[in-house]
Amino acid sequence: NADGYLKEDNLVSSYALTWVQPSISGPDRPDDALVQYAQVIITTKTARLTVAVGDFVYVSPGEDGPVEIGQVESLFDAGPDEDNAMMFEVRWLFRKEHMKGAIARSMHQRELLLSAKNKQPDKNYIDAIEWKVNVLLHVDAETAGPNLEVPHTFFCNQIYNPATKRITLLPPP
Repeated sequence: NADGYLKEDNLVSSYALTWVQPSISGPDRPDDALVQYAQVIITTKTARLTVAVGDFVYVSPGEDGPVEIGQVESLFDAGPDEDNAMMFEVRWLFRKEHMKGAIARSMHQRELLLSAKNKQPDKNYIDAIEWKVNVLLHVDAETAGPNLEVPHTFFCNQIYNPATKRITLLPPP
């Protein structure tokens, strides 16, 4: 739904995944053998969605509840050892439900905290992507104003480091 919760049980979908854009070389990637792409098209019976590196997406949690929200950091073919699986690396965003104590109490319902950069980004199968999300960066609830009434819209102006439990402001764009 518009708040990012899965509501349907036993959802079975038929879809096709198609790489688009030329592959991207990865000079700062430790494994340059992976073929990287700029975009992927996800086609279902009722929708066609183009997801690009940098987009914010809902990621299926595998069960009912709030879908996870992440930023696509790379799209890649996992190679022959992984049956050429279509995958993506993600940088997670934390919802109010993920936080505890004073941090959770101080958060707006539509506020997200960007996770600190991880040396080993999480990898997921592209078919875990549910839909794109609009995340307004570098704004607070007051600045976002009526934009937060638009379905699938959140805001983020802080980074959360789970290891240190510290919150810092997003660096300027």
